[in-house]
Amino acid sequence: SDLNSGRPELMVRGIDRGRELLPLFAQATGIVLGSGLGLTSWSRELMSFVLESDLPVVVDGDGLTLLAEHRFSNERWVLTPHPGEAARLLRCSSLQIQDNRLDAIQKIQEAYGGVCVLKGAGTLVLSQKSDLLLCDHGNSGMASAGMGDVLAGIIGSLIVQGSTVEDAAVGGTWLHSKAGDLAIEEGKKGLIASDLLLPVRRLINNP
Repeated sequence: SDLNSGRPELMVRGIDRGRELLPLFAQATGIVLGSGLGLTSWSRELMSFVLESDLPVVVDGDGLTLLAEHRFSNERWVLTPHPGEAARLLRCSSLQIQDNRLDAIQKIQEAYGGVCVLKGAGTLVLSQKSDLLLCDHGNSGMASAGMGDVLAGIIGSLIVQGSTVEDAAVGGTWLHSKAGDLAIEEGKKGLIASDLLLPVRRLINNP
């Protein structure tokens, strides 16, 4: 309720049990799952219902940790791991991910399907339907809390506006990274996730 009072544009619905998602799925055209989801029995119950849905899904944060438990493959999702989350998906160390990011993203995509966006310095995007792409925007100031949540939200918003998961992943990654570069005009230090909102708005209105 405290959050809602500060952000009146948000539309929220409390969920106690996974089955309460079903009527919401009927009204939705996409799902973003995982940011702040937690790793509780409630989280796992919601995750299981999402995995059974036919909707396109962006999986981030705790959703990736839960997905690593399931080892589930789906062509309708976008996975957005940072190196630590990628390590959990592949059951290895983050150092191994960073030693060979190309190999890591290929293994994740093959194991889990859909599109993988491997975040980090030189974010990579790979799907079965397109070649490997390297994002040449972004900066070290973006290594702060909530940046990945913004990326997941941007990709999800593009999906529900009609983009394929492949196009949303590529377009969302570029938009997020470019906005991050515009946001550091005042300097990299102190950059926070919400600083990207105005640059994103500028870019989508004047691409």
